[in-house]
Amino acid sequence: MIQRLQSLLMFCSAIIAGVVSFFCPLARLTVIEGFTQDLTGWSYLPLGVILATAGVLTLGDIFLFRKRALQMRVMTFTIILLVAWYALYGYAFWQLTKEAAESNLFVNVCIPAALPFCCLVLNYQSFRLILKDELLVKSLDRLR
Repeated sequence: MIQRLQSLLMFCSAIIAGVVSFFCPLARLTVIEGFTQDLTGWSYLPLGVILATAGVLTLGDIFLFRKRALQMRVMTFTIILLVAWYALYGYAFWQLTKEAAESNLFVNVCIPAALPFCCLVLNYQSFRLILKDELLVKSLDRLR
């Protein structure tokens, strides 16, 4: 189960999603005087909930190794969630820059905002490996 490459990729993706969802800053508001406020999963809850859900689904998906068709469907849904996360992040960042322009603030994107993209790539690679396994099993069934 965990020795398969796609399981390792899914585990790494779940860990990254869990850490980023609530503990890492995604954007930072800075006032000229030095006051900063971070946009995290706690301060903008929909971002944290979507990313935590993607992490939990990915972690649970590891244990569906005997049901590859269901595993691929769950992985597809997780990939869609991660794309939706970036859409919501773009909207939240746009709202922050709009508010910042009105009140002399600077908005900076933080590095952990790129980590869900790593989750997206890892999940996509896992999906491809699961599909490869499924095609291999189907080809072996034809030989019998």
